[in-house]
Amino acid sequence: SMSTFTIAETIKYAKAGKIVEQTVSSIRTVCSLNGLRFEIERYKMALLEARRAGILKNLFVGLSFGLMGLTNFSSFALAFYIGITWTVDGHLQLQDLMT
Repeated sequence: SMSTFTIAETIKYAKAGKIVEQTVSSIRTVCSLNGLRFEIERYKMALLEARRAGILKNLFVGLSFGLMGLTNFSSFALAFYIGITWTVDGHLQLQDLMT
């Protein structure tokens, strides 16, 4: 469901935020051990995972709304088709169709 995708995305963004928090709080140690590039790469990878989770969530949302729209407009089309067909065949009067 959508909440599962949202939770997964939030957890992955939290992981990326945790990397930044750890790096900033220990910036002296990171710089003295020349670990800045490593931390940047680790952060980039965490953001990439979070981005993928967001894309997957938005794909699910888009497909869900698309399917709802398809169902809605298909039912309208079917209702109009049946109404027009019955009117043309003489089984239904136009004034009955409008009420």
